[in-house]
Amino acid sequence: MGGMRRAGVIDDDSVGAHDHVCFVYAERAEWRAAARSFALAGLDAGQRVLIVAGPGEEHWWTEDDALGPAMRTGRAELLPQRAAYPDDLVDPADQVAFYRQATERAVRDGFGGLRAFADVTGLTSTPPAVDRLLRYEQLVDAYMDGHPFQGLCGYDRTAVPPADLRLLACLHPSASPGYAPFHVYADSGRLRLAGDIDYDNVELLAEALRAVGLPSAGPPLELTGTGLGFVHHAARVALAKLAQERSGRIVLRGGPSVAKRLSDMLGLDDAGLEVIV
Repeated sequence: MGGMRRAGVIDDDSVGAHDHVCFVYAERAEWRAAARSFALAGLDAGQRVLIVAGPGEEHWWTEDDALGPAMRTGRAELLPQRAAYPDDLVDPADQVAFYRQATERAVRDGFGGLRAFADVTGLTSTPPAVDRLLRYEQLVDAYMDGHPFQGLCGYDRTAVPPADLRLLACLHPSASPGYAPFHVYADSGRLRLAGDIDYDNVELLAEALRAVGLPSAGPPLELTGTGLGFVHHAARVALAKLAQERSGRIVLRGGPSVAKRLSDMLGLDDAGLEVIV
């Protein structure tokens, strides 16, 4: 996968054009339609499709007029949800390894890569579970950057608290409308910020970066801000405070030019934040 990753808001017609999507739904029919669209785009692109089926929903896919035949020829595979996520993300890195191995197997079998979809609402049952899921989403997104693996993550908005949904959506490059005012995601080996960060979203930004895992020492955390449209000065203050929490530094490269002027005025370079335009 080369070039800048596609980021932003998805709609029903564009879900298949993105590589890591947070799809928020209220009705199972919405999820089924989005997952099918995402899968068909993968088949058209010569990828193997991995279907992670919820309980009692295997027939949706085995009886589908496109995905059923694809399963019979090996172009698609189906796994029950409990088989794909057997330990509820006790170790998020193990789950990334599962998808890495499946991707490598698809490539060995002659496919262009792997495209998978899964409704992961059930992995948000407790605050510790949400923390593990946030870490997983960040780790798997980093793997997708530069590897032929793409994923669609489903979240039922009637079952996941709104604050958790917003945070999860922000850790995907693409999300359903109304949930992610900005995105924090891997791109070309760096952590990229895209979207708008206004005053109301400053704490959300801090939470997202804490979920990513800020280093406590050593090299600074580098953020690429070329995808940002607007950044409220309170966000720059929050970034400086985060750096101080970890006794480290944060470098924001390529943000709006006003960010550099304001950080200079506020003296934030001395407080752990460096802005390079």
